[in-house]
Amino acid sequence: MKKPTTNVLLCFVLIIIMIFSIGSVVYAANVDELKDKKENIDSQIKDKKSELKENQDSQDTAQAQLDTINANLDAVQAQIDQIVSDLAVAEENLANQQKEYEKIVADLNASQAELRTRICAIYRNGDVSYLDVLFSSENIEDFISGFIFLSKIVEQDQAIITSIQENKLLAEEKLKELETTRNEILALQEKKKAEEAEYMKQVDAKEALLAQLETEEAALESELEEMEQQSASIASEINSYYASLSTTDVAYTYTGSGVFGWPLAIQGRVSSNFGYRIHPISGVRRLHAGVDIAAPGGTPILAAESGTVIRVQYLSTGYGQNVIIAHGSNLVTLYGHMSSINVVAGQTVSRGQVIGGVGSTGASTGNHLHFEVRVNGSPVSPWGYISQ
Repeated sequence: MKKPTTNVLLCFVLIIIMIFSIGSVVYAANVDELKDKKENIDSQIKDKKSELKENQDSQDTAQAQLDTINANLDAVQAQIDQIVSDLAVAEENLANQQKEYEKIVADLNASQAELRTRICAIYRNGDVSYLDVLFSSENIEDFISGFIFLSKIVEQDQAIITSIQENKLLAEEKLKELETTRNEILALQEKKKAEEAEYMKQVDAKEALLAQLETEEAALESELEEMEQQSASIASEINSYYASLSTTDVAYTYTGSGVFGWPLAIQGRVSSNFGYRIHPISGVRRLHAGVDIAAPGGTPILAAESGTVIRVQYLSTGYGQNVIIAHGSNLVTLYGHMSSINVVAGQTVSRGQVIGGVGSTGASTGNHLHFEVRVNGSPVSPWGYISQ
């Protein structure tokens, strides 16, 4: 009886050990899973912050452009105001100079009239000379008196002639001043016209920039909305594909290093990052599920990792022409807005293989590649798999 009892105890102990061991394994698995989730969340938070910074930088750039235009408008307006002030002064000067000129001309006309009267009087009375005065004098006192009178007449005639000469010179000078002032006014008017044209140019530039920002925002909003609707269908299709595979199937398990190749034959330029977008007007929050890389149309698109093409789709909206490649372990990459596609569904591709060309199909405002990485059908930041 002792032996069976011992065996039972041993079995009981072994069962307890196994339970704790299994529990430890499950607990360890849960911890690892939580760690993975935390790392994924941390990565998303980091990407989101980066996206927010990028959006803020774009807004700052646009605001800086608007500030520059507004400053230019203020400067041009100040120039116009100064020109208007200068014109008022110049026109007042012109009016004063015109009055002075008219007075000088009036004085000149009066002097000329006086001289004509004097000449007529001399002509009617005959020439007056020193001899006439001498011989008509009865005595020396009469001669001296006549001589003084004659001198006065000569002086008066000379003054009239001098006045005429001076007024003529003054009239010429005033005409020159009037001409100069008129030219200044014409130049100021032309400058005012040019500044007003520049002002309207700056206004047009401001309106064009605002319209461009509004158009780009509306296009982005439309693109995200369409792609968001298609995204759910893509996730379902990916999960269905992996669900149809056997757990022993080679395509089921990802065997790569986790570091993907750059999906373009050239570097390109990242024009839009992964992360949530908040429309500034509607306030709608949408996920931009991938990275947009601007590149010339037709630039070769490369498979970021080896795998099997599970979808080739030609859409006129949303993602446009796109390809999805499965890499195993519920991991896929998506390539959108393609101009051409060189692969077919079910085809096996190698890392770096050309699968198509860059385009602007679907909801797109310019040539670029929309590149996504999805795990279990859900988009994750591609920066966890690729680097520039």
